[in-house]
Amino acid sequence: MAMNGANLARHIHIGGGNAPVPTSATVISSIIMAALIATIITPCRTVHGITMFLLVYVDDIIVASSSDLAITRLVKNLNDNFAIKDLGDLHYFLGIEVKRTRNGLLLTQQKYATDLLEKLGMRVCKAAPTPLSVSDPLSLMDGDPLGSDDSTNYRSVVGGLQYLTLTRPDIAFSVNKVCQFLHAPTTVHWTAVKRILRYVKDTVDIGITFQPSSSTLLSGFSDADWAGCLDDRRSTGVFAIFVGPNLVSWSARKQATVSRSSTEAEYKALANATAEMIWIEALLRELGVQLKEKPCLWCDNLGATYLSANPVFHARTKHIEIDFHFVRERVANKKLRVKFVSSKDQVADGFTKALPVKNLHEFRLAVTESAKDLLVLMMIKVEHLVQNSLLLTWRDPGYRMGEPVELSGVPEKKAKVASPEG
Repeated sequence: MAMNGANLARHIHIGGGNAPVPTSATVISSIIMAALIATIITPCRTVHGITMFLLVYVDDIIVASSSDLAITRLVKNLNDNFAIKDLGDLHYFLGIEVKRTRNGLLLTQQKYATDLLEKLGMRVCKAAPTPLSVSDPLSLMDGDPLGSDDSTNYRSVVGGLQYLTLTRPDIAFSVNKVCQFLHAPTTVHWTAVKRILRYVKDTVDIGITFQPSSSTLLSGFSDADWAGCLDDRRSTGVFAIFVGPNLVSWSARKQATVSRSSTEAEYKALANATAEMIWIEALLRELGVQLKEKPCLWCDNLGATYLSANPVFHARTKHIEIDFHFVRERVANKKLRVKFVSSKDQVADGFTKALPVKNLHEFRLAVTESAKDLLVLMMIKVEHLVQNSLLLTWRDPGYRMGEPVELSGVPEKKAKVASPEG
């Protein structure tokens, strides 16, 4: 989905010395005067085959264009109106590092995460393999209440972790979980926060990869953990939205009301994912990206999948009538496809609950494309095959190592997970 001939984005900083910093509205007005048009969602324009995109945040601008000359002219025009500094190719923006890789662009928050650990004195702490424990779910009543100063510190650290989720979907669920106790944190909750930090310490280089692709398919995965909260039995609804192979939006959030069935919880998540896909579709249209196929939304609940296409079920779902009509209308108008996906292939599953180590590596590989996770999963599969080969050798003395292994009927043994460092 990359622009033909597009270069890495340029970073421009407005203001310097004692010069006052102009407002974003003033900057955008100047850009419009430079023959650019501010669209409904974001400033962009295509003229004579040249496309330019701009992101304006207070006194910082990111500009990407298919023409270096167009960027040079924009910089000159801005320089005539403001004191600016051309910082060259984009490398760092609002705590997010941008790196070129063989596959495209890698967005990380390595420096931000390192600074956060340094601030808390956890730079050399013992690493944790996962951000949350699978066997010990958190509850509001666990542990002893924190004092006033410790509670303030808890909220500050959790707020810092929230910003880290901009490029770390692998900790989205964990951070969402500890956020639910901001009003009354306890010692157990603080221990959980420190575990997330110990996990981050060993994975500071993980981020989001954006790779060029000819595919413009808008696809999403929605999921829900029905009645997963131990305190109020509300469900966690999640979604993950992709444009081509690239993850562009995700969310893990506790639902506002209690669901009476898993289908209801899944359908609420489906409706939220649909709303997000509508917004992304509108954004892509504003940016001049034409979708060649209807957006596709994947759900691992058969009841919710059938409900989106079959109005016969409406009598059983009057209490979620608005969500029902919202999704059903998109499907009926052929603006959305809702399809079933098995739970083992559900990408969004990692946003709904704490995962064991192997599942976490698979989830990270799906949403961040980490080479380290790919190596770990390959090691797990090799060890699994070796263990089954040894099992067959024990059962059949005539079996020789290296021969094809037929695993059907052989009880699967759990493989030990090797650390990424080996």
